[in-house]
Amino acid sequence: MKRIALGVVSVLLLVAPHASAITYQYYGTNCNGTSGGAGCEGGWALIDNGTVTFNGQTDESVTLFYQGGSANQPQGSSATYIQAVSVKISSSTDPTAANSTLFSTTGAAASGTWTFELGGISSGGCDMTGGGFVCAGDGTSAVFSSDSSWTFYIDLGGASLLTGANNSDLKANFNPGNGILLSVGITLQGGTTGGPTGGPTGGPTGGPTGGPTGGPTGGPTGGPGGPTAVPEPASLLLLGSGLGLVAARFRKKK
Repeated sequence: MKRIALGVVSVLLLVAPHASAITYQYYGTNCNGTSGGAGCEGGWALIDNGTVTFNGQTDESVTLFYQGGSANQPQGSSATYIQAVSVKISSSTDPTAANSTLFSTTGAAASGTWTFELGGISSGGCDMTGGGFVCAGDGTSAVFSSDSSWTFYIDLGGASLLTGANNSDLKANFNPGNGILLSVGITLQGGTTGGPTGGPTGGPTGGPTGGPTGGPTGGPTGGPGGPTAVPEPASLLLLGSGLGLVAARFRKKK
């Protein structure tokens, strides 16, 4: 058991340096990285989880994280929740809407019923326009004061990822009646340690790992009534010599 435990620790030490943590980007004024204030439109992070298979297609899985704050509120607005979010990680997507989806939500957003569409956002929510954008709209569940996340599966249709600082895009609609929109560049970050935190966000990672390992070890040992081992000639010779010595000593004693 001790050897196994040490082996696990070694693996963790080797793997950990290659993993990365989420880095939030803050938009608006009065954002302090913790709670924000009036004018703060929150902390956001866009994470690339790698490829997944969805509807028979190879999609890119990305998670949009929102870091809530007790006083977050868009500038000059009485809005209190995020009504819709939209991201763009490539110049275009496959036009077949069924090949992309909103896979899961966590945090405050998880209590709502979100509708997925291809396209960006206008003051009324998802508007199904804008190449490369995907959008999810809800209602009132994703309040500013709480964390939320949205994981999308996106069929890029062969397009390349928009990597590099602020080369991807983020749009958010705060209370559609107010027409308050966030439209900014955002950096598409690599995968995080252990996948996105807080439930099923990110979907199954690669399916079952490796399947059964090697099958039954060695199979049944000998089987019922297995063959009895036959002594080799050398063993018989040693046995015969030993018996001969015993017989000779017995005769001398007589």
